[in-house]
Amino acid sequence: MIVRDTPSSSFFEGMLLGNGDVGACVVVRPDALGIHIGKNDCWDIRVSEDIANHVLPFRELLQLWQRASEEAIRIGKPDMLYVETGVDFFREYSQKVGSSYDGKKWPRPWPCGTIWINWDPHGSSQANTLLTLLLACSL
Repeated sequence: MIVRDTPSSSFFEGMLLGNGDVGACVVVRPDALGIHIGKNDCWDIRVSEDIANHVLPFRELLQLWQRASEEAIRIGKPDMLYVETGVDFFREYSQKVGSSYDGKKWPRPWPCGTIWINWDPHGSSQANTLLTLLLACSL
């Protein structure tokens, strides 16, 4: 059982709920209950405007990866683990589009969206806050 007996107004201190793919972070403020919703393959990725036009669509990126894999075989390194750095043309692409991340802490774990349930804090007061999550496992 996980029990939290104090409210958390911060996204980084909220009660986490989810199934490993879709999740929620529940927070409480004096005037609202917030449910931050996230998905594990959705990131806050920031790309600098100066390189945005160099970022390939996913299909073309897969084709680049295939070409790099074929190049690794051609140069006699079929077991190359990191073609994105081991093959010249893929390394150049990775460095160009990766420049947005140089010295920055991206991607960041921000929510995809937030639902706020608001109330008037003047007409209410916090008497007690208890959020309990029971974990059940079947063997």
